[in-house]
Amino acid sequence: MKKPTQRQKIQEYECLLHSLSLSRMVGNTQKINEMLDRIDGWSYAHRCGNGTLTDRQQNELIKKAFWRINER
Repeated sequence: MKKPTQRQKIQEYECLLHSLSLSRMVGNTQKINEMLDRIDGWSYAHRCGNGTLTDRQQNELIKKAFWRINER
């Protein structure tokens, strides 16, 4: 899995924030909840494993969760 560059991270986060804002404006709570679920997955990838995963394994989980963050 490809590691995102800083520029890619910023682009993805900005896209996510715009999508959240638009979904809120139109009252699409289902879409908002789906985005929040992906955000939760990204956050969980940073803390799961309780130290039992290698750095490489942890980073793979984080990269996978990052690239899923703006799935449609």
